[in-house]
Amino acid sequence: ETFDCKVINLYGGSEANPIAISTRFSRDLIAFEDVFHVDLIDKEGKTIEKGVGSILVTDLHNKYMPIIRYEIGDIAEWGENYQLGFKTFKEVKGKTNDVFVLPDEKVVFPELWWLFFKGQEWINKFKVIQEDMNFIRVLIEPVGEVDENSFERLKGGINSSFGKEIKIKYEIVDKIPLDKGDKFRYVISKVDIK
Repeated sequence: ETFDCKVINLYGGSEANPIAISTRFSRDLIAFEDVFHVDLIDKEGKTIEKGVGSILVTDLHNKYMPIIRYEIGDIAEWGENYQLGFKTFKEVKGKTNDVFVLPDEKVVFPELWWLFFKGQEWINKFKVIQEDMNFIRVLIEPVGEVDENSFERLKGGINSSFGKEIKIKYEIVDKIPLDKGDKFRYVISKVDIK
């Protein structure tokens, strides 16, 4: 709004940047297949043509440090259509270690947590850590005093979504520290989903 410009969604990684971009024609992200060969693989490592999988890239131009079938660590979903002759991602869903896999093999993507915490003005930061398939820790850094009514509603919504099989521990903390490299990841899974 400030610059009176359209927003363009650019997806890339530190090893391979940029990989895909949105356009005015589609919400899908168009893969830069003239720069990278892009694959999605399932949990067995097989290439998939539809659905959700882990992103692999092969850099077609980097002669100094070639990247061949390199797993970025992100999960994406293929789009339905080709745009300008290139494959598309319907959505990049997040890091593989940000995706929770539950005992019944249901998959919980990180954006679900934003829905729980949306509008919780008493919360400065939150971090959700899946310690194992049956145990999740929820760290909350409040702005000031804890709003007990909102906190109880938040816990009730989360608990009812996950059921009694998943143990959830809530921790109110003074400060949630930054992660390695001074980054902040609000969702972390310690479960190996491969």
